[in-house]
Amino acid sequence: MVYQNLNEKEIVRLLPRRLAKILPDVKIKKIEWADTNSLWDIGIKIKVGSSLKWLRCEVKAKGEPWYLYQAIGRLTQAPQVKKGDYPVVIVPFISVQGRKVCKEAGIGYIDLSGNIFLKFNSVLVEKTSNEKPAGKVKKKPTFRMPFASKSSRVLRVLLENPKKVWTFPSLSQEAEANIRTAFSVVDILKEKGFIDKKRGAIRLIKPEAMLDYWVENYDFGNNQILSYFSFTRTFDEFLVKLRKLSGDRKFNYALTLHSGAALIASFVRFRDVHLYIQGEAEAWVKKLNLRPVESGGTIHLVIPYDEGVFYNKQSVNNVSVACNTQLYIDLINYPARGKEQADFLREKKMRF
Repeated sequence: MVYQNLNEKEIVRLLPRRLAKILPDVKIKKIEWADTNSLWDIGIKIKVGSSLKWLRCEVKAKGEPWYLYQAIGRLTQAPQVKKGDYPVVIVPFISVQGRKVCKEAGIGYIDLSGNIFLKFNSVLVEKTSNEKPAGKVKKKPTFRMPFASKSSRVLRVLLENPKKVWTFPSLSQEAEANIRTAFSVVDILKEKGFIDKKRGAIRLIKPEAMLDYWVENYDFGNNQILSYFSFTRTFDEFLVKLRKLSGDRKFNYALTLHSGAALIASFVRFRDVHLYIQGEAEAWVKKLNLRPVESGGTIHLVIPYDEGVFYNKQSVNNVSVACNTQLYIDLINYPARGKEQADFLREKKMRF
C-alpha cells in the first residue's frame, strides 16, 4: 500500500505498526514522543546487528524538498543529534528529489510506503519501494503542472535567466503567461526546493536540479513533426535559404536538436535538420522548396506544442536557433547521440 495525503497526526498513529513491516531486519527497542520544546517529534531506539542507535525523527506531511529542508534545519540543531543520535525524517512518501536532499545533508529518511535510508557507523539500511504514490482519489487535472504548454514557459524563463530576481508581474509578463499560472508554477517549484520566494522576490537557487526535473518530464514527441526531402545538398546550403527569411515575420523559426546545437556548440556529426516553425506548414514547404516523403526525409518541420519554444531564440550568422534550454531538453533523450551533444552544450554554454 502506498501512503500519501496524510497529516502529521495520522503518520504518528500509523508509524509503530508500519515500522515492523518495513524494517523487518531492524529491532525496535523503544519509541518515545518528544515534548513540545524538542526539535524532534519521535525518538526510536533501534538495534541493527550489534549496533544500538537512537533515531531522532521529524515528521512531515510531505516528502518534497521544501518540507525536508525545514526538518533538516530543526534536526541538525537538536542537542541529541549533536551528541551522536541519528537524524531521520519521516513522511508518507518521499520524492526522488527529496531522497537526494536527505542523502546530501547526511539525514536518514523513512516513509510509510517502504522507502528507507539509514546510514550511521558501519550500518547501512537502504530500500526503495516499487510503488508509486496513489493518494486519495482526486479530480483529474486538465493539465500537468508545471510542464503543460503555458506553464512550461515559466520554467524556460527562469532557466534562461538563472541569476535574475523576479516578481510575479514581471515573471508572468516575460513568460507571456497569466499571473495565476505563474503563482501555481512558482508554488510547485518552491515546494521542490528549486526556487526561493521571499517578500515577493522570486529567485532560482537550483537551476541544475530544476533542469533535470524538467528533462524527466519532457517529451519531444509532444510536438508534431513533418518530414520532407530538400534539393539542397548540404546543411550550409540549407542555411542559405534560412538566411533569406531573416526579418520576414511571416516565417518565424528556430533550429533545434543537432542542427541547432551545431551553430552553438557543435560536437557530433548529423544528417537531419529540425526546425520549429510558426504558421502553416504548406507555406514553409513552398518557401523552402521541400518535397513530402513517406520515409527518409532529412528536413523536419516541427510544429511546437507551445510557442514558448521560440523564447529567447538566438541569432547565429543571421540564422535563428532555439535557446540553450530548449536545445538541451530536446537533445538529451534524442536517440541519435543526443545525450552526448546535450552534455557538451550544457558544459560549454549553460554552466549548470
